[in-house]
This record gives sequence, structure tokens and C-alpha cells, in this order.
Amino acid sequence: MTLQSFNATVKNIFRRHISANVFFGCAIFLLLYTSVTAQILQYPETAKQPVWDTLFGTVIRDDYRWLEEVNTPQVESWLKEQAAFTEQLLEKIPGKNAFIEEYKNLDQINNVAIRFILKEGGRYFYSKVLKGKCR
Repeated sequence: MTLQSFNATVKNIFRRHISANVFFGCAIFLLLYTSVTAQILQYPETAKQPVWDTLFGTVIRDDYRWLEEVNTPQVESWLKEQAAFTEQLLEKIPGKNAFIEEYKNLDQINNVAIRFILKEGGRYFYSKVLKGKCR
């Protein structure tokens, strides 16, 4: 493989992934925007439990430090409420499953992944991994 064909291959792979991701992202954004703007969102309540720290002479207030303790029942309950709220919004997206399937099909186009591109002594070295293979 020549350097020119290698560069063309890498550019093609990036172009495909970027195009697919941009398309999918824009479609989801538009669908969410149109379905959500008609309603007022009622997010689950997040409790404030202030903690004060002094860093370099400056007093800093952190109302949400309690969320750092992820194994507590209070945080687990908050996470479940947030997840349920998100699922409720995502379920309202019309045609969501068709977009997901289209994205999966676009993702299957690339049958190789090229990683770790390195230039040493005027030569390019890279790792080429077939889709579905670990490395």
C-alpha cells in the first residue's frame, strides 16, 4: 500500500464515520427539538445539600457534593429518576428505531479500523484491525 492510497483510505473512513454521526446527531436533535419544544419539561428534583470548602483562602460552596457518593440509596434513587425521565423523552421520538437501524447499517460499512498512526523516519506505521476483532 502506498502512502497516497493509505491517506485516501484513512480519509474515506473518517468521512464515512463523520457523515454518519453528523446525520444521526442532526436527525435526533431535530426530532427531540420538535417533540420537546411543545411541552414544558419537568425535570426530577435535585436536592441541594451545601458543603463549604476553603481553597487557597477562598470559600467555595458545593451544593451537589452528595452526588459524588454514588453507592448511597439517595444517589441511586436520583439516578433512577433521571434515567426514567430520559427514557420517557426518548420514547416520544417518532421513527427512532428506523434511525437506529440506519445508523447500525452505516456503521457496518467500515470493515476495518485503522488506529495508532505514527510517522517515523519518513514512514507511516499503523494498526489495522478487522471489524469485530479485538486488539
